[in-house]
Amino acid sequence: MTADRDSVHADSAHPAPGPVGGPASGSGSSSSDGEPTGDGSRVEDGVLLSIWVKRAHRGPMDSVDSGRLVTARGLAGSADQGRRRQVTLLDEAAWRLVVDRAGGSAPPVARRANLLLRGIHFDRGSRGRVLCVGACRLLIRGETRPCERMDEAVPGLQAAMRDEPWSGGAFAEVLNDGEIHVGDSVRWDDVATEDPHAEQQRSRETNGQDS
Repeated sequence: MTADRDSVHADSAHPAPGPVGGPASGSGSSSSDGEPTGDGSRVEDGVLLSIWVKRAHRGPMDSVDSGRLVTARGLAGSADQGRRRQVTLLDEAAWRLVVDRAGGSAPPVARRANLLLRGIHFDRGSRGRVLCVGACRLLIRGETRPCERMDEAVPGLQAAMRDEPWSGGAFAEVLNDGEIHVGDSVRWDDVATEDPHAEQQRSRETNGQDS
């Protein structure tokens, strides 16, 4: 993957090439608004806006145009690999909402997530679902809750994010190896894979804060 050396202090995400929310390859008649498909199910389509590689714990975030997701590990070259939290994801709209509520301005890179998405919403129902980013499948394991570093970006942002569950994004496990690229389609798989021990595991997890 090719890093942009000036991206650590980027003020905005990569622009999405082409129309946002158009049908992903092989997705049939689905739409970005979650309109019913031919079989009556609802499919939500989005796009991958940015990819960020974390050099180290609390280290800089490097913007890249492409990356490799590694099964059961995470984004190649990024810190915090392994275990259940292998890759972190952020919804662009949710980020802008909480930043506005905090009365400030901060680029999405300040959230320190690996992937910035448009057109995909995270909430309690996201846990245990599979999200397809390009040809890669990610199992959503939980909410990435805000840490005190959010107040470094915008005073009061941590509290604003706590008031809006899942606005800090989600963390996931990587289910298959593959390359991802800015502009890739993103969509929910229609099969949830929540394991029967998930609730017990969640009670043992830490608060999932990022840094």
